[in-house]
Amino acid sequence: MTLARSKGDEGLAAQAQARLSDATAKQAQLETELSDLRAKVTVLKEKLTRIRMTGVKLIDADLLLARLQMVVGEKDKLGDAMKKEEANAALDALKKKMQ
Repeated sequence: MTLARSKGDEGLAAQAQARLSDATAKQAQLETELSDLRAKVTVLKEKLTRIRMTGVKLIDADLLLARLQMVVGEKDKLGDAMKKEEANAALDALKKKMQ
């Protein structure tokens, strides 16, 4: 800007001034954004610390299934076997009837 004025080119000096204003505004915007991001990082770090302190653990699906089976018991295999036997008996009876 100073160089342009010293050479007497006011048009170039005005362009330089406009670019300087744009760059300054962009810098202010980026500094504000940086400040916001730093604040968010601080909050997230605090949340992570609290989570670690409370001992929250991820859910282990296999362990959950094992505990559920201990409480409710295994699937009723006897009932399934009884249904198969009843179906076979009905089938045998139907075969005898057909002969």
